[in-house]
Amino acid sequence: MCHLCAIRLTVLPNNGTYMLRPSSGTRDKMAGIAKHVLPFNSQAVNKAGPRNGKLTEWKIEGVPGLTLVVQPTGVATYFVRYQVRIGAKRVFRRSKIGDRKLVTLQDARKQAFDTMTKVEAGDDPVASAKAAWTAMTFKQLAEDRLASDVEISTRTRNEYTAMLKYDVYPVIGDHPAGDVTREQVATILHGIEKRGALRHADHVKSAISSTYRWAMGRNLVSENPASGLARRSSSVARTRVLSEDELRTLWVGLDRDDTGLSWPVRAILKLAFLTGQRRLEVAGARKSELRDLGGTAPTWIIPGDSKVGGRVTEGRTKNGKEQRVPLSRQAAAIFREAIGRAGSSECVFPADMKKVRIGREPKHPHLHADSITMAMHRLCFVLGLQDATIHDARRCIATWLGERGVRPDVIDLILNHAPKVQDVTRRHYNHAVLAEPVRQALQAWADHVEAVGRGEGERAASKVVAMRS
Repeated sequence: MCHLCAIRLTVLPNNGTYMLRPSSGTRDKMAGIAKHVLPFNSQAVNKAGPRNGKLTEWKIEGVPGLTLVVQPTGVATYFVRYQVRIGAKRVFRRSKIGDRKLVTLQDARKQAFDTMTKVEAGDDPVASAKAAWTAMTFKQLAEDRLASDVEISTRTRNEYTAMLKYDVYPVIGDHPAGDVTREQVATILHGIEKRGALRHADHVKSAISSTYRWAMGRNLVSENPASGLARRSSSVARTRVLSEDELRTLWVGLDRDDTGLSWPVRAILKLAFLTGQRRLEVAGARKSELRDLGGTAPTWIIPGDSKVGGRVTEGRTKNGKEQRVPLSRQAAAIFREAIGRAGSSECVFPADMKKVRIGREPKHPHLHADSITMAMHRLCFVLGLQDATIHDARRCIATWLGERGVRPDVIDLILNHAPKVQDVTRRHYNHAVLAEPVRQALQAWADHVEAVGRGEGERAASKVVAMRS
């Protein structure tokens, strides 16, 4: 009998296959049946939550086997439930379809029907998948995950590919994925730890563990051998904020001729400190992202992730959310000059073709983010600045604005950070960009940086009015 639906799976005596037949009023007596029912309605399904704060399984009315399991945290996942007869026993199966946020109700229905059709034909989809993936090696599993997981960013995918190739595949690459043991994973991590690369060991553990979590979510393996293994490195949050004297040294130094920095690199560093955006977001800026640079409301719109036809197209922001950056007068002026220098390239800071081998294409069409990091290191060495990074600009902006009473949500929008406290309204409905308060804050910061460069930091700061409203 099909689990959680009014369907009976009957073994035909002639060929031992299964067929679907209506149940005769015995549904409520079936083991593990979902007691809560939802109509086949997207609005009702999207609103469904846990009952009494406990994990709750909802049956989707009219779709055999389809259920929605809602965790106490509100995370909801579609499953299809069925049972098969093995010998004299009935064995219950549950096959995961996907997260409610990523899978539409219509797609979940289609997958549930596909699964039940296979069951009716005598197949056991869960057992078949497990058998197929048990025979698959860890290398095959990891490569399939890296090729098909739409939730993983390009940067992470590239990093994991390199880590697995050099540190993991030589040890467990040819082992069946389902047979890899906790001891084998620990041996890999211990070997990396002995090299003194503690953070790298933690990153390798994440690569292995996330691969198994992905596989478990698809019923491909039953256990994660990396689960529970301790971190090798200690994580200490960086708190570095440049003093006013250090900021003056840096800002003035960006215009010095003895630093060896090209104009595009200087411009990228200046924009990072004026806007608070990440190095890759600045270095990879496109002309199409910039609006009204010569007008009264210059704005930089950095695209986030988009989803079309069930496939995710990766954007340019770290968190996948679109970022709207109201530009100060100073930042807009730099962008205007950069566009004039970029020629026909769509990139504001195109790659330097003089540094690319003849006959080769650059790795990126724009200046590489790692090149900007190295340039910052060289600049700090020339200027005598200790332990300063590009990312410190974000902390400097947030600290300076926070000390002057700027609202936390305005600072979060500047940094493209999600609020620490998010209810359903803020998460799904409230997408206010607060353009004017953000513009005022960034203009005040740019004026401060400019004044600091002239040696007028304290006087300029005294003119800033707290922006609490």
